[in-house]
Amino acid sequence: MAARSHMTAVTRARPWQAIAAMAVIALLFVAQVAIRWTSEINHDTGWYLYVAAGLLDGKTLYTDFVEVNPPLSMWLTVPPVAIARLTGLASDHALYIQQFLLTAISLLLAARYLRAIPDLQSSSRLVMLCLMAFIMLFAPGPDFGQREHLMVLLFLPWLLLRMARASGFRPGMPEAALIGIAAAVAVSIKPHSAVAVLMVEVVLLLRFRSVRLVLAVENLAALAFCIAYLAVIWLWATEFLSVVLPLGVEAYVPYYGRPASLLLERSSRIVFIIVITGALLWLSSRGQRLLPAVLLAAAAGFLASYFLQAKGYFYHLLPAVAFASFAAAAACANMLTAKSETPASPLARMLPVFMMAVVLFLTWKPQIYFYAGQPFEQAIDRHKPGAKSVFIASTNVFQPFPMVVKRDLVWASRFPVQWLVPYVSHHWGGTGALPDDSIIQTALQSAVSDLDAYRPDIVFIDRRNGQDYVKNGSFDFLAFYGQDPRFAGIWAGYVKRGETAGFDVYVAEGG
Repeated sequence: MAARSHMTAVTRARPWQAIAAMAVIALLFVAQVAIRWTSEINHDTGWYLYVAAGLLDGKTLYTDFVEVNPPLSMWLTVPPVAIARLTGLASDHALYIQQFLLTAISLLLAARYLRAIPDLQSSSRLVMLCLMAFIMLFAPGPDFGQREHLMVLLFLPWLLLRMARASGFRPGMPEAALIGIAAAVAVSIKPHSAVAVLMVEVVLLLRFRSVRLVLAVENLAALAFCIAYLAVIWLWATEFLSVVLPLGVEAYVPYYGRPASLLLERSSRIVFIIVITGALLWLSSRGQRLLPAVLLAAAAGFLASYFLQAKGYFYHLLPAVAFASFAAAAACANMLTAKSETPASPLARMLPVFMMAVVLFLTWKPQIYFYAGQPFEQAIDRHKPGAKSVFIASTNVFQPFPMVVKRDLVWASRFPVQWLVPYVSHHWGGTGALPDDSIIQTALQSAVSDLDAYRPDIVFIDRRNGQDYVKNGSFDFLAFYGQDPRFAGIWAGYVKRGETAGFDVYVAEGG
């Protein structure tokens, strides 16, 4: 069926208003492009770029790369790496271009579906699109390109399509299916985020009382994608289900989680945004509350996902922050363009602007990624300038990545980080024989086997007090590796050359 929009009584925007909105959005893009080209990519995305390059070279996920997350994020990173190889671009720049294109597509779809929502004035829609562009481009900050950033870009068109359909809009089946699949991809990246889908559908069901609305093409396509994705994992990534998932549940999740008090503290910003958005909803007219309410429902679902993950990383809050800010933008835009028989005072007109400014202030983060690889790069240049491969014994991903990608090094481990070490530290006192524990043996044998297989040119051993996630904040990696009889022979080929940032620096002899 051809797409048709629901007839509404909204006013058309003046040409200069549309031109001004497009100019603002273009300037936002230009500003963020300039920022990205002066910032390192974040550590998680750097690891995924490395994995994607390995997959293109014929390596196997969960065998050559032992990643605790489901495979979709790694598979989605393959296209920009492939494009980088074809064009000669750096892989991080290719990924940035992908994110900018997806942002533009998401905004175009948002404009299309917002036009189909009754009683939404064109001027309100333009204000909303400008604010949404700002949030999409600048709310990620140093986490630009993270999985959560991609989730925001893919999920928003589905939510707005759901609103437009509830208002009478009928997209073509291919369009609706693609939008549903995009939302399913977003949810499949972080399955906890299915709560956001549930929250949106509950609000729409309570408002429109239509089960048929739930069974729309976009939702059925999303469900079909999720079933197909599970089947693909079952057939082609069985190691994730049989080995990595049980290992992650027992040895990763319990030791990388954060206490509830810290989760609450770190989520205080989103709570303030939700409170301000609630105030904007209360101040706005009753007929203009549904869209902000649905966006806010999605934010609540993503906030629940943050608590379900329980790791307390700030970027896990990005979808909740983005959708709560989208809700505030919708409420603010409606208030600014609402027509009233009684002219509002200048103070009343400025109130939503001030409240939206506070939301954007709370949304804002430093844009440049804090790069932790500089001390390691300097140590490589000083002690092993010709190094081709590197290993860092640590529990933090941000030390090796994105440095490894930036310098085109071989990472001498199947693991992005020694993520089994926190489990080991809680079950072994650091001296004496290791307990009879299969996970500890897996951690030991895999680490020593990787060192044996790669024989890295330079090795960094974390000797700091206050190591993350380990018991009592200190773990002796060399004492642990020494429990494997192979390690003494391997380590005999290394000599200590110095120290950097609390890490001992060892190089292969002859370097």
